Amino acid sequence: MPHVIVKLYAGKSEQQKKELAEAMTRAVTSTLHYGEESVSVAIEDVAPERWAEDVYKPEILGKSDNIYKKPGYNHAAESPGAIDESGSRFRLRARRFLDRILRYARERR
Repeated sequence: MPHVIVKLYAGKSEQQKKELAEAMTRAVTSTLHYGEESVSVAIEDVAPERWAEDVYKPEILGKSDNIYKKPGYNHAAESPGAIDESGSRFRLRARRFLDRILRYARERR
């Protein structure tokens, strides 16, 4: 009975979260061959200023053996919410990632 937990920056709409949950459910059912009734998806909003302490250190660094897709950032050098000379480079990456997942979900309907 797969239970998927997605932690992301707070601020996504309920519609985006619903579409993400639907896409995750389709991915689990098609990959693991479970029925839809067996899958649950939780989405946890995390304030950007809490990401390092609440997610990165305990969930990514602390459980690295369980991470099958590692992030493309090193929190010691940068964080997904860090502001640089471009103003929001890392937030833009996260937004693009979510947009790709949602586009994939819409194409599969």
